[in-house]
Amino acid sequence: MMSPAFVRPVRASQTSGASAQKTWAHLRIVERIGEGAFGEVYRAFDPRRGGDVALKVLRPGVSSEPPQVRVIRESRNLGRVQHPNVVAVYGARASVRRAGFWMELIRGTTLTQLLRALGPFTAEQAAIIGCDLCRALAAVHDAGVVHGDVKAQNVMREEGGRVVLMDFGSSRCPEQNRTGLERLTGTPAYLAPEVLSGTEPCIASDVYSLGVLLFHLVTGDYPVQGGSADEIRRAHASRSVRRVTDLHGGLPDAFVRAVDGALSPADSRYRNTDDLLAVLRQVRISSSIDGSMFDSVFEPSAAMAAAETAKASLLEQTHTFSLA
Repeated sequence: MMSPAFVRPVRASQTSGASAQKTWAHLRIVERIGEGAFGEVYRAFDPRRGGDVALKVLRPGVSSEPPQVRVIRESRNLGRVQHPNVVAVYGARASVRRAGFWMELIRGTTLTQLLRALGPFTAEQAAIIGCDLCRALAAVHDAGVVHGDVKAQNVMREEGGRVVLMDFGSSRCPEQNRTGLERLTGTPAYLAPEVLSGTEPCIASDVYSLGVLLFHLVTGDYPVQGGSADEIRRAHASRSVRRVTDLHGGLPDAFVRAVDGALSPADSRYRNTDDLLAVLRQVRISSSIDGSMFDSVFEPSAAMAAAETAKASLLEQTHTFSLA
């Protein structure tokens, strides 16, 4: 899902699907604000709430499971979680042909957009975001949900500074384990090696993905390189995994320990996000670093730069690689 601040409104002649109907359940469709491999995202007015919401509508036939199953699973998993750093879901509707759900409309930028507009973050900036995401994932895990696709495209910074974890399309609960007919979904560069090898996603694999995100925020790169899931699997098997200090010297010791601990093999990795949070809190945060540190991205020049990458960023966020 993208903020409408960086997406050109779609002309009436271009609208289709839910927008052609002008309504979805009790919602009034305002405009389409993006689309991706799995469906479309609209801004809609919710008269019951008295404000705008984001409506995500899935296309049929784009997944190994029916859209009704996928959307109900995602909305139910989101509905289990109540936390200020997790996007709030309000309702869902599924029919034989289409399925969708509506949620909080976040007006801001993804971490991917921020990286493109401003360059790599400092360790202190990444630690602040990491702490918020540790708390968000702790709430997700306490609700019995595994996110399964933590990455820069699925985290937004709201205009007021709030960090929000988005897109639970790959999330799972224990009772929702995939069958032999389903394919694993996720973004290969962020997936824990055991998940790439076929193990079910779990709390520890979400910790690994958050470690990759922290690595990515300060380097703009990834610990494991590869153009495909198979290449990344082989890189893990051959232990061709880079440490964050290989790409960025002079990082605070606590930040390095946090990233190394999150990216460790499963048997020595942090057990949960509370363990990771305890180390990230040790990163010394300068008194000059606060919630306004990224406000320059909303200046006209930065907004124009972000607009240039809006379509690509949207596709990256809404498309999830399918792994055989």
